[in-house]
Amino acid sequence: MDLPRPIPDLLVRLLAAWLQVLAQPVRIRIIDVLDRQGETSVSDLAEAIAETPYNTSQHLSVLLRAGVVRRRRCGRAVLYRLTDRAPLRIYELAAAMLAGFVGRLGRQFGDDTEAGSR
Repeated sequence: MDLPRPIPDLLVRLLAAWLQVLAQPVRIRIIDVLDRQGETSVSDLAEAIAETPYNTSQHLSVLLRAGVVRRRRCGRAVLYRLTDRAPLRIYELAAAMLAGFVGRLGRQFGDDTEAGSR
């Protein structure tokens, strides 16, 4: 889908809200674990990300409301899974942008250091 230009106000607000859902360290870890392990229980997720089950459950609720994860009951356990890999594609793009930024900073400071030593 191409982004409409100018970006409509409603879409701006929806994008900002969805990106805020994805921009929490605990949620990034949860999404990573779910991508690597597949469907996982709250207790197993909590252990994998070194958080309490309560805190993990709170973050999963936010991800569920945003449509990032789905859940199902299996006996007494509640299992969560990703709805798709879209958040991971966003993280990959952001990581690539960060790598470029850090590389430019390194070159800039490296150049400044070399210039100062001449």
